[in-house]
Amino acid sequence: MDYQFTEIFDIPTLTRICEGFTQFNGTVTALLDLEGNVHIATGWQDICTKFHRVKPGSSSRCTESDTVLAGRLDKGRVFNTYRCKNGLVDVAVPVFVGGEHVGNFFTGQFFLKPPDIDYFRVQAHEFGFDEHSYIEAVNRVPVFSEEHVRKTMAFLVELTQLIGEMGLKKLTILQSSKKTQERLERLVAQRTRALNDANATLEIANEKLCEKNSKLTAYLDEIHALRGLISICASCKKIRDLDGYWNSVEKYLIKHPDATFSHGYCPECYEKAMRDLTELG
Repeated sequence: MDYQFTEIFDIPTLTRICEGFTQFNGTVTALLDLEGNVHIATGWQDICTKFHRVKPGSSSRCTESDTVLAGRLDKGRVFNTYRCKNGLVDVAVPVFVGGEHVGNFFTGQFFLKPPDIDYFRVQAHEFGFDEHSYIEAVNRVPVFSEEHVRKTMAFLVELTQLIGEMGLKKLTILQSSKKTQERLERLVAQRTRALNDANATLEIANEKLCEKNSKLTAYLDEIHALRGLISICASCKKIRDLDGYWNSVEKYLIKHPDATFSHGYCPECYEKAMRDLTELG
């Protein structure tokens, strides 16, 4: 099973139900998983809580009884009545969730006939129990008739089936929630990848745009510089305007006070300069 036992079953609610049943008729109840972990325990006898489950040797017998012996269900039976390794009678009802055996519901810690006190005296010496206190605990264990056990189990079998149905409903909810969570995680991963791809594309486009803007700015700066460069005759100092006409400096500066000058020859000065050069030659 993919989920913890306590995730499937509402242990606090089931504990209250079991406690009420125990208070009503004194019947011991317990709910254990298949590893032998006790999740609910009501009305347990002192012989179990103060002796058998305290010493390591006797406690290991309890674990074996709770797991191996409890799982031996005869064909056609809905519960298993057996004598535990420490000498008491227990009854186990398997808990199924969706057809899977996930735990056992117990009653027990009783006798079907008066106990053999000599057997328990030997057991007290074997595990180091205080014999007097231990035998007193043995004498407090109830003796039930088989008819009483059958009537009790008729109710507990129904309760165990209800527990399994409750567990199945909770399991269905958990599985549905898990699938929904997985779908959401996949969707988030897809959207994240798409967003990352879009961001990468946007970054590349932005880099190209910045590069083009830089080139455009350079071009504009160059055009601006060229527009501000004025041709002036090196000889007579006349200025050529954008229409190709040569004007006096004073007239041009009135219209263009921020101009920057470059030197050359106006046509008249060019012809004169050429004549001068020819005469010198």
